[in-house]
Amino acid sequence: MTRGVRSWSHLRAAAPCKRSRADRPDEPLLRAVTAAIQTDTELARQYREVLLQPQMAAVAQRLERGGAVDPDAAAELLLGPVLHRWLLRSRAFDHDWIEQHVDRTLRGAEVD
Repeated sequence: MTRGVRSWSHLRAAAPCKRSRADRPDEPLLRAVTAAIQTDTELARQYREVLLQPQMAAVAQRLERGGAVDPDAAAELLLGPVLHRWLLRSRAFDHDWIEQHVDRTLRGAEVD
C-alpha cells in the first residue's frame, strides 16, 4: 500500500481547500445545468459525453496508476461524496475532510 499512498499525495495537495465550489462565479450555472439534466435527456447525454465521462476517465486513470484494483469504481468512490456535498450543500470542503475522504477512498479502492 505504500506505493499507492505516495502516489496520492498529489490529490491531497491539489484539493480545493481554500475556495469552495459555492464561491466560484460559475456555480449558479453548474447548479442550473445539474437541475436541467434531470428532465432534459439530450442535455444529459451531452453532459455525460462532453464533461462527465472524460473527467471520470481522467480520475480513473490516476487511480489506476496509484494501484486501484477497480479504478472506475474508485473514481465513483472519490467523486460521489464530493458531488453529494456540493449538490445538497450539506457540509464544507475543508482540508481535514478532504484528507480523510482521500484516505477512505484509498482503503475502499483496495490500493495495491
